[in-house]
Amino acid sequence: MLDYFRREGALAALYAVSLVDHETTEEGAVLITMHPLVQAAMRFQLASKKQSSETARRTAARLAKAFPATALTDPKTWTTCASLLQHALAFREMSSDVFIPDENSSQLLSSLGCYLHIRGAYGEAEQIFRESISIAESVLGAEHSIVAT
Repeated sequence: MLDYFRREGALAALYAVSLVDHETTEEGAVLITMHPLVQAAMRFQLASKKQSSETARRTAARLAKAFPATALTDPKTWTTCASLLQHALAFREMSSDVFIPDENSSQLLSSLGCYLHIRGAYGEAEQIFRESISIAESVLGAEHSIVAT
């Protein structure tokens, strides 16, 4: 793992040539968005080092923690949800190829579904809720309280 200064230097160099962009949420979290070429290069590098699955697992945990679970009931979280939306959707699209879904990915999909539902994207929200339930059932069992909720 890169130390702080090397990581910041690498991000600054990529930012200077428009290969990454950053945004700060109202809560102060910094979100970094990578150009598709940078994403493809990173996926290739992770795959060649056989680190795709572990990286996807860590990404699911970080996104699940960052994405507000209260989107359905708390309008104050909608700005953060909007900032994380593209990251969560990209993760959802990419993750099924590289790792076995876990409780974090189920939680992320549930929170994402709530946000899409409140925005009126009912069809997409339903599909994501179904994925979340399917993952939760396979990980926790059909009788678990989280699955029921």
